[in-house]
Amino acid sequence: MQVPSEESPSDFSSSAGPSNHPLSAHADGLHAPAHQQSAFQELHNDDMTIIPNESLRSSTQRSPSKARHTFDVHATPHVSLSGSSPLHRSINNASNTRSLDDPASRAAPPSTTDSSIRQRHARLKSAMSGTHNLEYDAHSVNRSHPASASILRPPSFAESQFATIIRRQRKRRVVSPTTHVTPATINSILDIEALNPLNAPPTNLQQPSTTDDPFASDSGWNSAFRRGELKATIDRIIDAPTTTLPSDRQDPLMAIHRAWEFAGWGSISLLELPPTPSNVNNDSDQQSKHLQLGQWKASAIAGNAVTGSVFYALPAVVAVSSVLSPISILIACLLLFPFRPIICELSSALSASNAGNYYYLSNISTKLVAVLAAAFTLLDAIATGAVSAGTASAYIVGETSTQHAPIDHRLVSVLLLIGLAALCLLGMRDSSTVALGMFTLHILTMVMLIVAGVVAWIRTGNSVLHENWSIGMASIRASSGGKGIARAIFDGICVAFVGLTGIECSPSYINQVKSGEFPKALRNLHWIVVLTEAPLMLLVLALVPMQAILGGSNVLALLGQVAGRGAWLKLFVVVDACLVLCGGIITGIVAFCGLVDALCQDRVVPQLLQRRIAKTGATYPSIALFLALTLIMSATCDFSLTTLSSVFSVSFLCVMTLFGISLVLLKYARPSLPRDTIANLATVLLGIGIGITAMAGNFALSPIIIIQTLVYYIAMAVVLIALARRVDLARILVWLIEHQRTSSLGRLTIKLEKHLINWIRRERAHPVIYFAKSDDISMLANALYYIQNNEPTSNCKLVHCYKTIEGIPEQLDETFQLVDEIFPTITVDLVFVEAAFTPQVVKAITQQLDIPISRSFISCPSGRDALVGSQHPLSEYGGLRIVLA
Repeated sequence: MQVPSEESPSDFSSSAGPSNHPLSAHADGLHAPAHQQSAFQELHNDDMTIIPNESLRSSTQRSPSKARHTFDVHATPHVSLSGSSPLHRSINNASNTRSLDDPASRAAPPSTTDSSIRQRHARLKSAMSGTHNLEYDAHSVNRSHPASASILRPPSFAESQFATIIRRQRKRRVVSPTTHVTPATINSILDIEALNPLNAPPTNLQQPSTTDDPFASDSGWNSAFRRGELKATIDRIIDAPTTTLPSDRQDPLMAIHRAWEFAGWGSISLLELPPTPSNVNNDSDQQSKHLQLGQWKASAIAGNAVTGSVFYALPAVVAVSSVLSPISILIACLLLFPFRPIICELSSALSASNAGNYYYLSNISTKLVAVLAAAFTLLDAIATGAVSAGTASAYIVGETSTQHAPIDHRLVSVLLLIGLAALCLLGMRDSSTVALGMFTLHILTMVMLIVAGVVAWIRTGNSVLHENWSIGMASIRASSGGKGIARAIFDGICVAFVGLTGIECSPSYINQVKSGEFPKALRNLHWIVVLTEAPLMLLVLALVPMQAILGGSNVLALLGQVAGRGAWLKLFVVVDACLVLCGGIITGIVAFCGLVDALCQDRVVPQLLQRRIAKTGATYPSIALFLALTLIMSATCDFSLTTLSSVFSVSFLCVMTLFGISLVLLKYARPSLPRDTIANLATVLLGIGIGITAMAGNFALSPIIIIQTLVYYIAMAVVLIALARRVDLARILVWLIEHQRTSSLGRLTIKLEKHLINWIRRERAHPVIYFAKSDDISMLANALYYIQNNEPTSNCKLVHCYKTIEGIPEQLDETFQLVDEIFPTITVDLVFVEAAFTPQVVKAITQQLDIPISRSFISCPSGRDALVGSQHPLSEYGGLRIVLA
């Protein structure tokens, strides 16, 4: 047997010993020489394999064996057919002994037939006729090889199922213009120009004349590819990197882009799921372990940040609206009403992830838009931690610092951030019970403060209020040439939104809340804010002199001292402020880490940020990153609570406005997506208008905030976009290096290019899943187009779940091949799964294929009662991404 020098004999034979795997004979037949393959294999040259329970076996790519080699059948070692089926016996005995160079075995030239597709179709029909009489082949095997009859067995159930699936698919195949280009031949990082290394003389490749050049036109190029005339050239590729093509062939060959980006042809396979209890457990048993938060625990996690904002909101509002602050705060709290149905509808439609606007927009728009929204959410979480730490340090310093022993509030802020980050490393951030205890203590403290303040107001009268009113109205008329009452109230409303911060963090744990409890949690938070912040502001103005209010940040501690007629209530308020504001820092950490985890699963940021401590499960890299970014923001603002509050207010309003924008896009792009709550479009537009107006008001009050916020946001967005588009940036670097080959760097650029291309391949080696329900070519093509533009991957697995073989779409195999050839930079594999499309099956499939659920895609479900497949709501599928309407 003549074997090519670059291939070992193992490529064409298998072990002589019997194989334990029931599909070993089938695999042996697939890896046999080309002249030993039967007509059935020629028909199904996509290498249709059955995937065992243990793992998804890699299938040989859809490309023929190397041509122009002669193999002697009699020189091939005997292959054991242990466990082969009648179908496999037919495959191994229907082959003839003619060599590939035998004229009788060659296909007719293209000029003798109408088209290459018809040539292929005729060969397929003749091939199918050779596979019908399986019994005859079996008897001939027994007569010619009586010794092998004892090791033959009937086909297994999985083999029979898979063979039936393939028979039912349409038999007409589409001929690829690059049939002879295999992954093995483009396994290096080079293409045709690599034959001529830098500064090396041209090789003696045969270059046809201009008149006879088959590559002079597109049709000639395609015909040459079909005849395999480029294959000998590609097989001779050496190890010098390049991504461009020779000048006489560059333009037509760019139809397949760079040769090293060709991902190879896909395959068809059958995935058998293990019959584990996880596939048959009741849905309620699974959900009871995952969904554990009721309305009050859900309220407590974000409530510590929402209700704790009163400590730093009151001084900021008094500074701009003076005695009109209670009116401004009350109106701001009431303006939160339009945002409640917005958040509820978004959480009802898309509640499987804790990533907030990033998750919403990734299911509605492109990955780039979602990453830009993620930058705002991360900025808001960082500002939450910085402002909470600064306010807590102000209360601590106000009570512990003396004239002889002053304490630096900046040091206290740093210690608080480090201490809370350490507690989160110990797993404290996941304790909803601790959060509920802190939330309950804070509500009791506020109730005590309001009751004591009302009693003190009745006892002392309105003297302080009258004095504050006179001072405040005079300052309003004097400031900026007399801006008027309406402008003072408006400015106070814009600033008062900082007292509502924290509610935007509620979607960061939405998938841990019991069904139907999240709207109740939002209602609880909203009414608590309405009933506490405005009354507390009124009591402060009625009992505390204006000079004391404007001179310190711990105004509620001063209110406690006056209302409690002693230090006991003041001390109680300070302790409560420290605890609740520390809870606000933890809320910021929860929101930040939840979004970073989602970005890691989607391969936007490096996977090292998802490393966890074994005992506590805390993601220590993301917590450390949160600590570092919070300290940087505090330091660049000089630990000024006023500046931090302004940045926090703007970032909060940006996130709330993004909720409205996400819902508008959801209504437009995913109108059929089931949801429990539907917000009126006018309400959504009103919420967007409120957010934009409040942002403009903050910018008008302090234009410097625009620069600070933009600097933080642009820095965050640039880093995220660079990480999300790192493969595209690497391609640009490769392109730049190509244009430096004539420089003095020489081999250095070649090595650098080689490393870059290898890195690109490693980054694109992680596959994604698209669950295909039908054989609609437009839907599959649109799904692959989305994946090509948004996911850095070179492999997509089209998974089709079926209950019965009769239910498989007849043209699924044909459309799969079409999309595989439309997108040559993505290997498209078709995987059949005999199971209903349920959350347990989806989880089992992703586990078997080792692909995260967040990188598994579906088209937009539609139906009544928010069910997918009339059985399960979308939230139970654990984060499947919707990529098509």
